[in-house]
Amino acid sequence: MSEELIAAVRANDLATVINLVESGVTVNGDGSQISPLMWAAQYGHTEIAIYLCGSGVNIHEVSFAGFTALMDAVIHEHIDIVRMLCAMGARTDVLTTNGLSIWDFAKDNKDILDALRVDYQNPNPGST
Repeated sequence: MSEELIAAVRANDLATVINLVESGVTVNGDGSQISPLMWAAQYGHTEIAIYLCGSGVNIHEVSFAGFTALMDAVIHEHIDIVRMLCAMGARTDVLTTNGLSIWDFAKDNKDILDALRVDYQNPNPGST
């Protein structure tokens, strides 16, 4: 994974992200670090998250600690990214290495729970 891409995502530098991806830098991580989409979700960089999702990123990727981009967006209360990832079918059944779920992170935030609610009837929309 490109450290330059990670730096551009963290800095909310969409132009550099686009240039790097168009030059062939992979948008997916390898599970050993936090992926570019996870950083975008954590920092609330919605435009970059949208771009990465349109560039073939794996929205179900899990970090070394068992976190997903959806979890990062929920934890940091970035509701637009939560909604986007849910609309794309992001999994809500993943557990961290500590056994925590998306629902543990969302339980105290009604707006986030409402955004996730679409998944209550189908807790794993990506598998159907």
